[in-house]
Amino acid sequence: PEDHEKLVVPSVKFNRSIGGYARQPYDIHGKRLSDDRWDAYKDTVFPTEDDIKAVNDICTEPGWIATK
Repeated sequence: PEDHEKLVVPSVKFNRSIGGYARQPYDIHGKRLSDDRWDAYKDTVFPTEDDIKAVNDICTEPGWIATK
């Protein structure tokens, strides 16, 4: 819907653990961040413990996947 935030496929530079961009601070759009900005930024883009718990709770409910 128009009033919702658009979904974005993150840049290949974002949150890499291997390759040329590994362990470097990039935002989801591929823009380089300072280490200080990365520390604050990552808290806005990664799931929180509450988010993970909510998904796990949904996954344990019977019928959470629709049948064919």
